[in-house]
Amino acid sequence: MGTIVDIKTGIYDLLFAVTGIGNIYKRYRAIRDPKNFDSVFVSDSIVNVWMITNPVIINTPEGMGGIVGRQWNFQIEGWYSFDDSGDSEAAFDTLVEAIQDKFEGEHNIGGVTYQSECLQVESKMVEEFNGVDCHHAILLLAVSKLPV
Repeated sequence: MGTIVDIKTGIYDLLFAVTGIGNIYKRYRAIRDPKNFDSVFVSDSIVNVWMITNPVIINTPEGMGGIVGRQWNFQIEGWYSFDDSGDSEAAFDTLVEAIQDKFEGEHNIGGVTYQSECLQVESKMVEEFNGVDCHHAILLLAVSKLPV
């Protein structure tokens, strides 16, 4: 069976293949020194960053103590610079849709065969991210180990 690390790497690889994606991290990132902001969160002169966070794990038991299934519910968060005059909302919407398209029908994540539910957009909003107005999306991905 694959591990959380394997699956996160597979999610990372799928995100990396999306045109227009910025910086991607397999964990939540925060900076202590503002001088590091650009190197961590900025790509092509705008905030464009995506973070794959640790999932909620659901085990499906069979009988007395046997585990037949496991589901990982991953959260992928993205921030993208807000630019009212440049219609950044359209660019962000296009990026989020491209991410959804990349995951559509994907059944091999991290080198292991899984059943992947459709990538869901839980929320999209504009909010401040480290002092910068940004579009913010929370995407949800449920990945289940297929029975052997």
